[in-house]
This record gives sequence, C-alpha cells and structure tokens, in this order.
Amino acid sequence: MSAEVRAEVSLIDHHCHGVVPISLSAASFEGLMSESFARAPSGTSHWDKPIALAIRRWCAPVLDLSPFCSPQAYVERRGDLGAEEVNRRFLGAAGLEMLLVDSGNKPLNCSDD
Repeated sequence: MSAEVRAEVSLIDHHCHGVVPISLSAASFEGLMSESFARAPSGTSHWDKPIALAIRRWCAPVLDLSPFCSPQAYVERRGDLGAEEVNRRFLGAAGLEMLLVDSGNKPLNCSDD
C-alpha cells in the first residue's frame, strides 16, 4: 500500500494479541511464535516457520537490525532495547488506528522458561 493511500485509510488490526510488557528470553519469544502449546518438532524450532522469516525480514529493521539477521541477534536486540522501546517502535511503525485484541491467547507464564 502506498504511503498516500495509507495516509487516507484508517488501518485496523482485527485480530491481534496484546503487546508483551516484559523483555523475553529466547525460549519465551520462540514460544510466542505459535498459538499452540506444543513444542516444535524434534530437530526444528519455531524459527523454522514462515512467520519467523517474516519477523526477521520486516521487524528486524524496526529494531535497527539488518533484514534476515540471526534469531539470536534479533532476540538480543529486543532485550537490549527493552520491552517498552520495542513496543513503542512496533506500534508506531504499524500506523494502526485501532487494535481489536484477542485476550484469549496463552498467558506469558505458559512459556518454556
């Protein structure tokens, strides 16, 4: 969508999950890449999913990282910036006028940490 069109259209995310108010370990972050409580299959990780490729392509630059940086670099940068700054950057970059939050997703205390 061009910047001109986006400036004229209100963007609404019709199904999102709440922002994470704390810095996450690598395992906790990886666990949130799926709505499932299941671990990734043996020999793989959730970083092998298409969503992880999209995170590394589109989210990494918002954190001042190169697109497709390593998962370790991505998680470390999030930790260095802190949750408040990460959320400020992502919410600002999204340009959304409204979020409709699905509050039924798994809570943070269900991670593998």
